[in-house]
Amino acid sequence: MRFGLPLFIPLFAALFVLPIPAFAIYKCINNADVMYSDTPCPGGSQLAIDTTAVSSFPKEKDAKEQLKQQKAESKQLEKERHKQTAKEENQQRQTNRAKAAKQKKCASLALTKKWAEEDALTSNSSSMQAAAKAKKKAHRAEEKYMLNCS
Repeated sequence: MRFGLPLFIPLFAALFVLPIPAFAIYKCINNADVMYSDTPCPGGSQLAIDTTAVSSFPKEKDAKEQLKQQKAESKQLEKERHKQTAKEENQQRQTNRAKAAKQKKCASLALTKKWAEEDALTSNSSSMQAAAKAKKKAHRAEEKYMLNCS
């Protein structure tokens, strides 16, 4: 093992120093058959593709224009979202105000009903006509409360 380690290090280093071949794939067409290989086709010709002729400038310009358009769309969507949020908040405030007004009205009607019932109970000792009037008033107050608050 002692002799193997000194030999292993130079061999391992040689793997990184030696050039690694670029792997290519060749498409060979023979009559109607298509075959792929890692070696050039016998009797075939090589086709060179020039990749430097393609300019990225139009793509950059298109990308910048597309980015500008997307930013404008984003601003528009955000503006619409804020508008919708404001509308929803306004509706919620109106709903809360209406609910608070109804609660206040119901509390007032409940108090009126309570007072009418108390008046009806205390008017029993008075004249019969006043007692009937007080009971009628209490009954109507209860109906009004039930109509608005039930």
